[in-house]
Amino acid sequence: MLEGSSPMGQFWYQEENDLRERIGHCDPPIGVSLFSGAGGFDLGFAQAGFDVRVMVEYEQEACDTLRLNRDCFNDYTEPTIIQEDIREIGTSEILNAANVGIGGTTAVYGGPPCQGFSMSGNRDPDDERNALYREMVRVVHQAKPVFFVMENVPGLATMEDGKVIQRVCDEFRQGGYNVTWDILNAANYGVPQRRKRVFVMGKRIDFMTPPPFGIGNPQMHIGAVPGRVDHPDFFIEKHGLQETEQATLDTFTNEPETLDEALEQMIQDGDA
Repeated sequence: MLEGSSPMGQFWYQEENDLRERIGHCDPPIGVSLFSGAGGFDLGFAQAGFDVRVMVEYEQEACDTLRLNRDCFNDYTEPTIIQEDIREIGTSEILNAANVGIGGTTAVYGGPPCQGFSMSGNRDPDDERNALYREMVRVVHQAKPVFFVMENVPGLATMEDGKVIQRVCDEFRQGGYNVTWDILNAANYGVPQRRKRVFVMGKRIDFMTPPPFGIGNPQMHIGAVPGRVDHPDFFIEKHGLQETEQATLDTFTNEPETLDEALEQMIQDGDA
């Protein structure tokens, strides 16, 4: 098994969709939110067709709002609201509440507390809330969703002269994700408000490797290798950065296959 990838175990399937659902490519796609707040992120994902399974939030008032508006998020499944400090919640508890295994979630998304990064605050580098994004990194690394989305204030991109956003992206990519980010303005997306926010997004790197010596079944690796980080052009120019090289599987196999190609071949051959 590739270092850092997650074991899928043996999985017997009847239909192609069974295999796709096992690795998070399901219909409807499954969403899990962290730092859910009043549910704005969840509402957007629900309106985009996601089955929102779990919301993790600590504040009592926010959880009361989520419960009051639970019907807005349950076109498919009534979401479980976990009202706890995320630092005290194991990833297995979240996956159990979502009724999925490792790799079975389509998206993990959330907006960690931003007060320590905000231009309107003191921008205290020692604010303990600044480290809460690492709880999202932890859950993403352990749950291995197909992709993740993290939202925060624009000040995240300038904190410590850009070092913080680079650190955030690097920590996510190490779990087997290609990561990109940018500053988006809500006014450009149909919202009557000038509201700029940083969005950090990552797509899981999945690979198939052939069985050793051609004996046995192919092995699927999700979050297989550390990915790359694609910074926006304005950030690259400002900080004099270079493009990050894409991690490959050349060390492990001469002919790495993409997920879709490998699935198609496995289904045709009946090897999975």
